[in-house]
Amino acid sequence: MIDAKLWVKNFNDSLVFYRNLLGIRPTVFTPHMIQFKDQNIFLTLLEGAETSMNAAYILKLETSNDVNRTFHRIKRFLKNVSANQTCKVVQNSFGVEDPDGHKWIVTSSVRRDFPEISFGQCYLASHQETIIH
Repeated sequence: MIDAKLWVKNFNDSLVFYRNLLGIRPTVFTPHMIQFKDQNIFLTLLEGAETSMNAAYILKLETSNDVNRTFHRIKRFLKNVSANQTCKVVQNSFGVEDPDGHKWIVTSSVRRDFPEISFGQCYLASHQETIIH
């Protein structure tokens, strides 16, 4: 279950990022707010000031196949894929940062800590558009 409000500076990039991360389209879209909502997700993006980000948010998925599908949906639109593969699935989990630096762990695990997760600059490029299938 995700229930969060995030302040974002880069509204357009955040829209593309979260459409791909969550695999759903926004249910509410206004000039300064975007909401994603379904059975297990209630995420609100508010355009505005920068906030400090110390913790990572966790997107818990049902199966490792769901994690791999999400990873490939995000990976197709990465701004930078480093040669050392900083963005990869490790033990049914991967870490990713949104365009504003909010960290997400996508996992099918019930674990609470993820010391092996690397957060590379794996966010979406602003000029790329995506279509959710």
